[in-house]
Amino acid sequence: MLSSDLQEFIEKNSDDAHYQTVEVKGERIMNGYSQSYKTWATIQSMIDWKGKNVLEVGPFHAYFLVKLKLSGASSVIGYERCPLALSIAKKIIEMNEVDAKIKKVEVESTGLWLAQKFDVILALNMLHHVDNWQDTIPKILSSCSLFLFEGPKEDWKIIKSKRGDHLILNIQNSHRDNRVIGLLGKE
Repeated sequence: MLSSDLQEFIEKNSDDAHYQTVEVKGERIMNGYSQSYKTWATIQSMIDWKGKNVLEVGPFHAYFLVKLKLSGASSVIGYERCPLALSIAKKIIEMNEVDAKIKKVEVESTGLWLAQKFDVILALNMLHHVDNWQDTIPKILSSCSLFLFEGPKEDWKIIKSKRGDHLILNIQNSHRDNRVIGLLGKE
């Protein structure tokens, strides 16, 4: 598939085609209005990704899954609930020739968080898509050493209140209005 064919596929099949930046082998083929590359510029230096087992909740068009794998993460998986986003993400991963996995998963599933542990879990501007996300946070935190969040400042306050034994390691303003990027971690 050519980059132009991918762009056409995304525009025909996505419910928000221009939300996330799309790159194929380092070439930006679609600019996303969320400016994913600015989030990546912030988070790439927050964690040494080499050798990490990483889960991204809600990867949409797989921008961060590809970046994580290219930055040395040993295992990268995405849990996506939207079938259209899932099919687009699979094509983007394939075109980038990276070993990243993506599965259709409802993150509210209790058993899900007991099944596997991750070094890092990312939830970037997506918690508002999860039913009762406030109740899901402790389950997510029990499954990781590091939790990286981007979203509204009000949501960060709730996450901090549910962090348990996770410490606040880093907090920065996002390039997006009234949002923060926060990193929680265990000692």
